[in-house]
Amino acid sequence: MKKAGFTLVEFLLALAIFIVLAAVGSANYASFRSRRLLEEQVDIVVADIRETISRSRTQESDSQWGIRFDNPAGNNNDYYQIWYGASYAGGTIVERANLSPGLNFTDPASAASEDVIFSKATGLPTASATIIIQSSSSSTSGTIQINTQGQVSYSFD
Repeated sequence: MKKAGFTLVEFLLALAIFIVLAAVGSANYASFRSRRLLEEQVDIVVADIRETISRSRTQESDSQWGIRFDNPAGNNNDYYQIWYGASYAGGTIVERANLSPGLNFTDPASAASEDVIFSKATGLPTASATIIIQSSSSSTSGTIQINTQGQVSYSFD
């Protein structure tokens, strides 16, 4: 008389297959989540850049506007500040935004900062700029380009 059921070998084989599929699935999910977080952060930074350009064009506070991207030494403490005035040092900071945890600037480099200044009335930057945000959990990065004509574009690697 034969009993219906699984042998121990069949059960262990099914369990091993399940574990492999779960590991692959969770790795793919983590990669997807990391990329999505990066894309959302780049969208937020681009929106803030465009809003700063608009503020400069409309001469809000009767001044030029700028953004300082700051990459202090260490991880998970990068941020940017929106300001207006003659310069960052003598200006008024109106907003500070931290990058999401797990994201860091690679341009500007560690322990450096970069100011992007938009001229009053025209909103054109005084120089072109490149800002790169990278995920610390993967090699995925987002590059934001601001050209001298005030066009803001971005791409992902």
